[in-house]
Amino acid sequence: MYRDEDYFMQLALYEAGTAQRKGEVPVGALVVCEGEVLSSGFNQSLTCHDPTAHAEIVALRRAADLRKNHRLPVIVHVRKAMDQVISLLRKNKPEAGVIHSFAGSQQQAEQLMELGFKLGIAATVDFERAKKLRSVVATIDEQGLLLESDAPDQPGVNHRGERNEPAFIVEHFETIARLRNTSADHLSKVLHSNTCLAFKAVLFVTASSALTAVYFIIPS
Repeated sequence: MYRDEDYFMQLALYEAGTAQRKGEVPVGALVVCEGEVLSSGFNQSLTCHDPTAHAEIVALRRAADLRKNHRLPVIVHVRKAMDQVISLLRKNKPEAGVIHSFAGSQQQAEQLMELGFKLGIAATVDFERAKKLRSVVATIDEQGLLLESDAPDQPGVNHRGERNEPAFIVEHFETIARLRNTSADHLSKVLHSNTCLAFKAVLFVTASSALTAVYFIIPS
C-alpha cells in the first residue's frame, strides 16, 4: 500500500504527542523501510533516566534490533579531550559518525572530516563570543556540517535562562546561513544531504505547533 510523507509525519507527530504527555521534550521519530514503519520512538530521557534516549536514537536502536544490524553511526560528545578522541577514532576507524555539539578548532574539524565525521552545530553558534566555533562554521567544507537542537539543553542567545525547544533550531540555522553567506534554501539542502549520508537514511522533519516529528527511510 502506498503511503505518502504526510501519513508518516502524522505518525511521528503522534509519537511527539506521547512525549509531551509524559512531560518530555515533544519529539517523535519513525524509521520506514519499503513503505512500512519499521520502528518508532519518542523522547524519553526523563522517563528512562537515560540522557541518550532521544526520539531518533530510540527509533534507530529499535530498527537496528529488528534488522539485526547495529552498524549505526557513532555519536560522540567531547569535552576538553578532542585530540585524544581523534586519536581513538583513528585507531578504531568507525564507518561514520557525528561529533555532537562540536566546539573544536579548524584543524580538529578538518581531521574529523577526513575520518568521515560530521560536525554537529548547536545553538552555541548564536553567541558572538563563540568566535572560534563561528570561524569554523563559516569556513569549513559544507559537507561536514550538521544541525542540532540539543533540546532541552543549550538554548541560544535569544533564550538564555529558558528551556531549549526543538523549534528554536531555526534561529541557529539562520545564524549558520548568515556566517556562511549562503541562502537558507541552499543550506537546508546541504544539511538534509549531510544528515542522510551520516545516518545512511533519507530524513524528513516537520514541526506542528510545539511538536517536532522526524522520520527516516532506510534502504531495504
